[in-house]
Amino acid sequence: MRRALQAAVARGNPPAPRYSAGNFPPPVLLKYAGLKTWPAFARGTLTWSIEQSDCVYQIVPYRKNTKGYWEADPDRKTVFPPGTETDAVIERMIAIMEEAATRGPR
Repeated sequence: MRRALQAAVARGNPPAPRYSAGNFPPPVLLKYAGLKTWPAFARGTLTWSIEQSDCVYQIVPYRKNTKGYWEADPDRKTVFPPGTETDAVIERMIAIMEEAATRGPR
């Protein structure tokens, strides 16, 4: 998992293709998750992002809004001091995911 996270962070955020309404390709993720619908996938997920701005990393958890979409949860974000190495952020992200896995779904 550590290598996969390091590779993802090193890649950065390449631009994604833009699709017009009704012209989206079929989702690939559902097949590999063994599920048929996005709502089934979303029921068992927890979402975070790793953000970097001005040499400061943040791990931002997301929560389901009452309207059903994901929104950042600013009360639970982890902000690292300026100059924190990428590997330290990755180690903390792994620890957060392991803690979440032991707690199970919310």
